[in-house]
Amino acid sequence: MLITTESVVERSMQADLRYTEQRMGVIAQREGNPFGIAIQKFGHATALAASQLPSTRFNRVVGLTPEEAPALPEILARFAEREVSPQVETRPGGSGSAAKPDLVHRAIGNWRARVCECCIRRKWTA
Repeated sequence: MLITTESVVERSMQADLRYTEQRMGVIAQREGNPFGIAIQKFGHATALAASQLPSTRFNRVVGLTPEEAPALPEILARFAEREVSPQVETRPGGSGSAAKPDLVHRAIGNWRARVCECCIRRKWTA
């Protein structure tokens, strides 16, 4: 029986994020950055955008915590500039964890985005 702890989920999320950042970095090095790759840190959260690759793998916010939630309108504005609807992945566990998807949903307003926490995927459309 597999037992998943907060630590295991956090390490898996970080490994996935590092791999994706490296992969996107290589793609961005192509002459003229033809896929519109952009990576930006917001505290614990990382915004990954690829305007010409319509995939949640490359268009997402990873590791959002309640501390970064006030920056969500700014983060989403960056995606809007690229005409991308991101997936928002909240950081697993921690205080107020259960309230995070609702907090993110309210911050999104009229944006269409997918919100998930850990491995539990919850989808909203505003």
